Amino acid sequence: MANKTVKNLSNQPIYLNLAGGRSLKIPARSQAEVDEADLNSGEMALQQSRGNIILVEAGAAREESSGGGAGAGVSHQPASGHQPAGRVSPQPAGTAKDEEGGNH
Repeated sequence: MANKTVKNLSNQPIYLNLAGGRSLKIPARSQAEVDEADLNSGEMALQQSRGNIILVEAGAAREESSGGGAGAGVSHQPASGHQPAGRVSPQPAGTAKDEEGGNH
């Protein structure tokens, strides 16, 4: 099976109880390689659903280990660089206008 890289986003180490009585410690703000079977375990799914760990792309893991910088390959912005549909540009406080065009 192929190994996958996961990253602990939390400021605390994560201890995972895996199948077969094995356990895994992922240090705070660090990465660890896990088997694909372990990645599909219930414990790993729980931590992913809580947002404590994320799966790192293969190319991003190599960049980060070679000094690609903090957050290399982990993007929280849309790939196109544009705001998602339905999102409104932020306005400074007090500049909202009502339907007639006047200030509130």
